[in-house]
Amino acid sequence: MQSSKYIKDVTYQSIQDDWQKSYAMPTKERLKFFRTLGNDIVIAIGKEKALEPLEFYIGALRNILQLTFENIDRTALQKALTSALAKQSFLLFGREPAIQQKLRKNLKTESGSFLIADCLDKEGLIALDDDASCKLINEGAFLRVNTGADGVFSVTLLLVDVPEPILPKKEARKMVGAFDTAVISVSTGKIYVFSDAPSCCSLDIEAGNYKICSYYDAAERLYVVLAKTNMAAENALKVLTNPF
Repeated sequence: MQSSKYIKDVTYQSIQDDWQKSYAMPTKERLKFFRTLGNDIVIAIGKEKALEPLEFYIGALRNILQLTFENIDRTALQKALTSALAKQSFLLFGREPAIQQKLRKNLKTESGSFLIADCLDKEGLIALDDDASCKLINEGAFLRVNTGADGVFSVTLLLVDVPEPILPKKEARKMVGAFDTAVISVSTGKIYVFSDAPSCCSLDIEAGNYKICSYYDAAERLYVVLAKTNMAAENALKVLTNPF
């Protein structure tokens, strides 16, 4: 009974109040508090139908997932983030995004990551540590997806016709989580997904800036979604997500 009452008390206002309250907490206490707050946001997303709360929840979850701490159900948070992004798409555009281009390929990594960029600068980019990667990602040079392990991964590269990197419902319902979102500059008109291994995949696209988000399903297949945007190629990542 106590659990049911607690669920009923979770509201947009209560989550906003708790989020504001967390700013004044010492770091250790704030991290502990975010475990409960993250669960509240998961519950709220499940019943939310308005755009403003969803945008707040998306930002809050991305902030929480940028933090490194133990005993948090990252899978549940990532799945809720994916659900919120899909709901946001319908509210923003009144329809599902359409897939304009799609390419699937099995890619190998021996560095536990894949890079998304408009050039195949393997030696220069793969060798970067997390801090150096974040700096260049924040400058819009490329995006890195951490797999957390070496091996062969199914990678699907998709271009959608809306300015947000969101999957249509049919594909979105298969996803269990999402990686970081960033805007990168594509000046060459070609976008690549590659690693330190020889294989790669690419699409010919219009030059410009693209907002990118990568998703994964229960089988750890990767889906890299590109959306052309007017946003500047500037980002503010502090760490790189490694959900696996």
